[in-house]
Amino acid sequence: MKGITRGQIKFTFYIMLMLFFIFYVLFLSIRDPVISKIVHIFIFIIAVIMFLGIIISFYYKFLTVKHILKIKKEKEKNIRDFYRYQKFLEPTDFNVNN
Repeated sequence: MKGITRGQIKFTFYIMLMLFFIFYVLFLSIRDPVISKIVHIFIFIIAVIMFLGIIISFYYKFLTVKHILKIKKEKEKNIRDFYRYQKFLEPTDFNVNN
């Protein structure tokens, strides 16, 4: 299992957004107070799920950026270590000017 991908989060977000507007339009046209409150609860639940989806997508984006920065830092460290090792293997020649 790879886990949740960003595409799945976006797809779910767009479905929730469509449902949100559909229920909102229904809420505007319903005059019965009981059904109106039920639709209002559904609208609230969908809004909460959309908010959580946005938070999760930002969290995954943060993890991706953090991972990329970690890889770049390791590469930079490896390059510095490589140059230090090269200087150690090839000491400077002091007899160049003679």
